[in-house]
Amino acid sequence: MNGQNEWEWVFQNPEVCFHTICATRGGSVIYAVLEDHEPEVWVSDLFSAQVNHPAKQWQVCLAHQRRDC
Repeated sequence: MNGQNEWEWVFQNPEVCFHTICATRGGSVIYAVLEDHEPEVWVSDLFSAQVNHPAKQWQVCLAHQRRDC
């Protein structure tokens, strides 16, 4: 945006899909969006900011894994 990189974050569950654009890809975005909510499962690429997610379980994004193979 305006010559600067921005990151699209997508948070979803069976009922809703929430998109937000942030200037950072840092883990602080997770907590700013979710506040005290604890997801059942976190699906993500292996980016380090998402390793300390608040979910009970973690699923590595299979599309990212396939792309990287």
